[in-house]
Amino acid sequence: MSQQQQTILRVKFDNTTTTYTGITQYEILDIYSTIPIKINRSYAELQDIGKKNSDYSIGIQLPGSKTNNRFFESFFNVDVQSLFFNATLKAQCDILINDEVYFSGYLRLNKVSVINSKVEYDVSLYNTIGNLFGDIGTTELYKLPWDDETYTFNHEFNLGRVTDGWYTSNFSSDSEQPQPVLYPIVHNGYLYTGDTVNVSSGTTQQQTRLYTSSAIKQGAYPTQAAALADGVKPFCINTPGQGIYDNQLKPALSVWNLIQLIFKTQGYTIKSDFMNTPWMKALYMYGYFSSAATKFSYTIQSIESLPLSGVELIFYTDLSFNTSVIVTTLGTGIPCFCSEAINYRMEWDYFGLGYVIEDTLPPNISGYTYGLPGMDYVFYDGSSDNAAYTMDQTRLKYFPQPVGGSIPYEDGDQVDFSVVVDHLIKQIDVLSSIAKKFNLVFVPDPDVKNQIIIESFSYYIGTGDVWDWTDKLSFDKGFTVEPALNYIESSLIMTDLEDGDYGNQQFKDRQNRIYGQLNQNNPTDFKSQEKKIETIFSPEIIRQWDTDDQPNNGGILIPLGINYAGSSNTSPNGDSEVTNWNYSGVKTKPKLMWYLQGANVLNDYTPTGTSYNATYSATTYNVWVGYSNGSAYLYQENIPVISHTMPIGMSDQYKINNDSACLLFNSEQPTNVDVPTYNVYTDNDAYGLFYSNRVNNLYDANTRFINGNFYLKLNEYKNLKPNDLIKINDQYFIWNKINGYNLTDTELTQVELVQINNNPSVYPTRYFKYQYCDQTGTTFCVHTDFINPSMLYTQFGWSVFYDYNCGIIYGSAQPSGFTSTISYDVSGTTTYYVPYTIQEITQQECEDNGYLDWTCDTLMQHIYGITDGPFGYNMPSYWFNSGGTLTGLNLFQSCTTFATIASRDGINVGNSQYYGAPDCLGQIIQTELEENINTQDNNNITTS
Repeated sequence: MSQQQQTILRVKFDNTTTTYTGITQYEILDIYSTIPIKINRSYAELQDIGKKNSDYSIGIQLPGSKTNNRFFESFFNVDVQSLFFNATLKAQCDILINDEVYFSGYLRLNKVSVINSKVEYDVSLYNTIGNLFGDIGTTELYKLPWDDETYTFNHEFNLGRVTDGWYTSNFSSDSEQPQPVLYPIVHNGYLYTGDTVNVSSGTTQQQTRLYTSSAIKQGAYPTQAAALADGVKPFCINTPGQGIYDNQLKPALSVWNLIQLIFKTQGYTIKSDFMNTPWMKALYMYGYFSSAATKFSYTIQSIESLPLSGVELIFYTDLSFNTSVIVTTLGTGIPCFCSEAINYRMEWDYFGLGYVIEDTLPPNISGYTYGLPGMDYVFYDGSSDNAAYTMDQTRLKYFPQPVGGSIPYEDGDQVDFSVVVDHLIKQIDVLSSIAKKFNLVFVPDPDVKNQIIIESFSYYIGTGDVWDWTDKLSFDKGFTVEPALNYIESSLIMTDLEDGDYGNQQFKDRQNRIYGQLNQNNPTDFKSQEKKIETIFSPEIIRQWDTDDQPNNGGILIPLGINYAGSSNTSPNGDSEVTNWNYSGVKTKPKLMWYLQGANVLNDYTPTGTSYNATYSATTYNVWVGYSNGSAYLYQENIPVISHTMPIGMSDQYKINNDSACLLFNSEQPTNVDVPTYNVYTDNDAYGLFYSNRVNNLYDANTRFINGNFYLKLNEYKNLKPNDLIKINDQYFIWNKINGYNLTDTELTQVELVQINNNPSVYPTRYFKYQYCDQTGTTFCVHTDFINPSMLYTQFGWSVFYDYNCGIIYGSAQPSGFTSTISYDVSGTTTYYVPYTIQEITQQECEDNGYLDWTCDTLMQHIYGITDGPFGYNMPSYWFNSGGTLTGLNLFQSCTTFATIASRDGINVGNSQYYGAPDCLGQIIQTELEENINTQDNNNITTS
C-alpha cells in the first residue's frame, strides 16, 4: 500500500553572511531517504477543549551533508568544535511533494549530534500558527504600534474626543471597522477630602464630580442658578455646568481593532465570519490601565536620560511664586534627566531691584526650585552649551514625578497607550483569553499566505465539505470505538479572575465564588477529573446607576460599570456613630464590555409625552461633561450604553428569535453587591453560546470516538479542512487529530474521529416589520444579517434599538412594539419628523404576507445614505417643534399618541414618501434557507 513520492524540504532565509549574500534565498536540504517526514494535525482536540493546536512534525533527523552543514553553520551559527548553536532562531520552510507545497511553516534546530565524526541535525517543523503564537507570547501588550495608520489608538485627549461617537453607535456606521477607542461612563471612584467629596476646593486636578443624578425637575432652566434654586442638586452628572470632568472617564479599547493590530504587527491578516459579528464589533476592553488613579492617568515606568542636544529647560512659577528650572525632553514637555551638566542664567526685576542667578544643573537630576518671590521674567544664556530653553510653562506636561508616580491626562495631552497600558499584560494572554471566552479556533488560510482564519468552534466545525471515508478505514489494522464521554472531565469550571474592585469583592464575600463562574458537572463516571478554563479578565459587574423612580426624580435606567474600590470607617456623631464611605480608584484586571448604542439615559418617558423649553440652555435631562481644567461644560444628549449583555431592555421570554448574549460564562440573575446589580439577565451566556453545543454532543450517549487507521491520499490530506465532516457509512464525524501523516511515503495513518450528533450552531436572525403612520397599507420588513462585514448592514442596530425602547415603555411586561420618528431636512433649514410603528415578527410572517423588503423604502434608503443617519442623527432621541421652542423624547406608544403630541406641541410632521413611493412594489422577500445535514442515523456504531 505504501507509495513513495518525491519529497523536498526547502528552507527560506535572508542572511548577510559571506556564504549567503543578503538577498532572500531558498536552500534544498538533504533528507534521509529511509527516514520519513511525518506531520501531526489537530485543532481544538476533544481531549482538551480549552487547548488550541497546530500542525507540527514528529521530530526529523537530517544528515550532516555538505549542503546541510553549510546551511546550519550559516543560519544557526552551528560550531561543532565549541559545542554552540543559536537555539532562538527559526527558518521558514516548506515541504514540497512533486513541486506542490504540503506544509508551510518553520524549522527549529533542537540538537546537534556527532557520532563517529559524523554530524546529524535533530529538527522540528511547526506551522504558522505555532510560530505566530510563539512570537506573540514573548511580547507585552504595551509594545504594540498604537499609532498604526489603520488601527489608530493614540489620540489627543480633549472633550470632543472623549464624547466622540456617543450620539450614535457602531451599528450606525457603514464600515467594517468599529471606532478603536470609546470613553464609556464607568464609575471610577471619587476624590475625597476627609469624608466629603471634594467638589469645590483645591485645583481641578484634585476634584471630581458625582456620577449620580439630580432630580430632573422642570428639565430646563434659563440659568444654572435657577436650576439650583429649584432644588436641582449641585455637582451631579446632570447638573447644568457642574457635571463630571472629561478626565473622570477612561478609554476602552476595541477588541476587534486590537486583534487586527496584534496580527498585523506579526505580518498577518484575518479572515473570519466571527470577527464580523456584533459580538466582536461591539466588544471593548477596560481596566487594563497602568495607573490606579481615579482620573484617567498613567504611571511613570522609567525616567529617560538624554544627552544635552535632546533636552530643554522649562521655567515654571507656581502660585507661591516659587520658580523651578525643569529638565524636559526636547519638544514634549515631559520631565527627564540630562546625562550632561546644563549651564543657565536667570535675570528678573522685583520692584526695581535686579536679581541674577547663574547656576549649573548637574547630570541626572530633574531640576531646581528657587524660593524667590515676584518672578516677572527670566533671561537665559545658552551660549555655552546646546540646550534649548523656554519660558512657556504651559508646555510642561506634569511636574517631575518619581518612577511609579501617576500622571493625569488633561485636555490637549497626547494619549500614548504604550504608557497607559499596564506593562505586565502580555499580548498572548489577551488573545488566548478572548479565544477561551468565545471558544475560538485559529487556522492558517490554505489559499492566502500569512492569513489566519478565526472562527468559533461551535459555529464553524462541521460546516465544511463532506468526505466519505467508509472504504478508507482499515479493518486489518483494527480500530477502537468508545463513548466520547470517556475523554471528558466530569467537572468543568469556566471562570474569569477574582478582582479587587468593589463589585467583585462584595460578590465574592457574599457568594464565595467569582461573579459569572460556571461549575458544570457533567454526566460521566468514566473520567472523574476537573477541567478548568480561566481567562485573564475579571467580570465587569454592572450596577443600577442610582434610582429607578421617575419622572422628574432623576434616575438613570441603564447599567453603570463598577471600577472603584470601596472602604468605610466610622466616626463619632454626638451619642452615635456615622459611617463614612470612600470610593477610590483601583487597578483592576482587564474587563470586557459591549458598547450597544448612544442613548439618553435620563429619559422622561410618559404615555402622554413630556416636553421641555428648548430655548433654555441649563438642562437637567442631559448629561454634562466639562473640560479637565473646569473652564467650560457641554451637555450631551446621549451617552454610551455599556453592558456585559447585549441587547438589553427586553427579556428572553418575549423575543421571537433570541439574539441576546452575555459575556459571563454563567449569566447571573440580579443580586446585591451593597447596591443592586442591573437586571440584564439572559439565558444565552458564553458557555451556552460557545461551548454547550460541543459539550452536549460529547455527552450524548450515541456519540462515539473512533481511533483507527485510514489510507489517505496526498490530495485528501492536503485538502482536508478543520470544519469538514467525515462520513463513515451513514454516520458523520469531525476529525479530532491526524497522527503522523507520512509525507514521504503514503501509508496507513492513525486518525481520531468524533461523531457529531447535532448540527453546528447558527447565528441568530431577527425579523421586524414597520409601517409609516401615513401609509398603513404598506408594511416593510427588515431582518438582521449577523455576519455582514458592514456594521450598519448587520442590521443589529434594529435589535438594540427595539429592545432598549421596549424596555423603556413596557419595563418587564410583554411588548407590542412602539412608535418613533425618522427625521429629514428640507432646504437645510426645516426638520420634519415621520412617525412609524415597529414590531418584531416571525420569519414566516415576513415572507408570507406580501411585505416589502426595507430596501424598497425610499425614506429609509435616504437616511441609510447619511453618515450616522440610521440609529443616530436621523433617528433622534429628541424631537424639536417647528419654532425650536419645545423638545421631547422621540418615543410613543402608538401613531395616535404621536399625533396628539405633535398637534399639541407643534411638531413638523413629514411625508414618508417625500423621496418617492416604494420602488419595488409587490416584490416579496426571499430568504435563503440553510440545508442541515441529516444526522438522525448517527447511532448505528455500538461500543466494542
